[in-house]
Amino acid sequence: DVNTYPSALTAAQVTHLFRSWSGSAVGAGSTSARDGSVISVLVPTRGRPKGLQRAVDSLWGKATHPENVEILARYDTDDLASWKKRPANVIAIRGKPLGYQGGTYCNEMAAKATGTFLLPFNDDGVMKTQGWDEIIESHDPGLLQVLSFAHNDPRPGTDPWPCIPKRWFDICGHLSLDARWDTWLQEVAWAVGEGCLVDEPRVVIFHDRHDITGSPRDKTYDNRYTDPHFWTSFDSPENQATRGEDVRRIREAMGAA
Repeated sequence: DVNTYPSALTAAQVTHLFRSWSGSAVGAGSTSARDGSVISVLVPTRGRPKGLQRAVDSLWGKATHPENVEILARYDTDDLASWKKRPANVIAIRGKPLGYQGGTYCNEMAAKATGTFLLPFNDDGVMKTQGWDEIIESHDPGLLQVLSFAHNDPRPGTDPWPCIPKRWFDICGHLSLDARWDTWLQEVAWAVGEGCLVDEPRVVIFHDRHDITGSPRDKTYDNRYTDPHFWTSFDSPENQATRGEDVRRIREAMGAA
């Protein structure tokens, strides 16, 4: 169940949404600034229509070329209140509720994304950097690197806020098989070897989560801790083996196997 909901768009945004929907190249006369190159932002969401709108506004508002940024949001079919308030111009996807499994939701969105880069995002995240899209696209997607953006979690050992080339997803068949896509991508990048995890401190994201900023708790936050699968999934034998296979595939694609 996939829909887009245009409202008052610029000509460039209309062109971009058509490209996103059809998967086809942009024809002559396109206003695309970089030959059709697109960044796909993937946002699992539940119960946070205001937070999602804030995230969307920050992403398009801070982009130098918003017409080259597509935003996908994955809703649960039982979250009708949020669905009815979905932001205009977002590629909205509905699916079966799976609990706190943002990695699986991102995989669903990535399969529909048209971008050269994939940026998993949170519905309580806010982009702070003007021109963040140009910074991402200054990197070579052929290098199969995990870009690690700066964020506001002060706790030691916190994971990166990652961005990957779409080709990474195509090679592995997924971003992550666990809700903690950041940790998953970090561990795979570490195992691939030096130069695979790249710090990119010029891009700064504010994560307005209760345990980081003291923002009000909500059911989405609480359900993170009541879902038993959340506590066992990451280090299951199956997922450890899958991360090992991800490492093998990325190394092979890089010519390092």
